[in-house]
Amino acid sequence: MSYQDFIKIVLEESAKIADEKFGKVSGTIKDGDSNQVLTQADIEESGGLYTDFFGKPMDYAQPLTKVDEYFTYCIAAPNLHKQLQEIIHHK
Repeated sequence: MSYQDFIKIVLEESAKIADEKFGKVSGTIKDGDSNQVLTQADIEESGGLYTDFFGKPMDYAQPLTKVDEYFTYCIAAPNLHKQLQEIIHHK
């Protein structure tokens, strides 16, 4: 399974869970649509958590020294974020 396929499945399943718990709260994610942009503020204002992959707060210090670095994020509702972190940390 490719990384893109994995992300697509995670987003689709997360949307199903959100629909079940909270009702339809956003538009659909369409195949190949890379124009949908959410900011950290959007996510946090809606009650979500936005951290690095390992659950640490995002570090925006000295951004010009990090232009060649890759960043992976963990973004989810609090309960799902906790479960994802348990999986990532093998707890």
